[in-house]
Amino acid sequence: ALQAKGVAYEVIPVNLKEGEQKALPYLKKNPMAQVPVLEYTDAVKNKTVYLSQSIAIVEFLEDAFPNRPALLPIDAEDRAVAREMVEVINSGTQPLQNMPMVRRLEKLSEGYIKGLDWGREAIEKGLGALEILVIERHRGGRGGPYSLGGFAPSLVDACLVPQLYNADIFGVNVNETCPTLVAIGKLCEKHPWFGPAHPSAQPDAEK
Repeated sequence: ALQAKGVAYEVIPVNLKEGEQKALPYLKKNPMAQVPVLEYTDAVKNKTVYLSQSIAIVEFLEDAFPNRPALLPIDAEDRAVAREMVEVINSGTQPLQNMPMVRRLEKLSEGYIKGLDWGREAIEKGLGALEILVIERHRGGRGGPYSLGGFAPSLVDACLVPQLYNADIFGVNVNETCPTLVAIGKLCEKHPWFGPAHPSAQPDAEK
């Protein structure tokens, strides 16, 4: 979203495997001990602000920079459809395949529940549902190639790309589950908004 808005920013990696998100300095920024956190200086109020939760951050950027490329449509119905698609990933998929979640399920079930299998099924269900929504959207006469049928990426695509990345980690056969989304994901990877922001391009990404 920062890339799309053309806002200069610095990425500060947080090592989740080593538990840096649980350290007191980070907890002061985000009591949920999660990433990401947007830290910025409010020059008018002369204070530093910490904002967490991905969608809240994007909505803030959308409101704070209205004259830069939009990530949400103007039309009320289109905005609702965009948020519906986003929540399929943000609420209906991502939390169920979050690594701390799947590891804890495996531990509490004493191995009865296999974390990777659980996460894979959650991703297959979520991306399968989003595939249907996107196909229906395109059938509605939208001429563009992106998720909402537009000619520029939206918040839906911004959420889709990292979810496809996670799908690969969990061994999801995305070409079978959601071929339309795979094609959109490949298109997004060629768009200038996505290159520097892609999970594999982050300074702490595993090589």
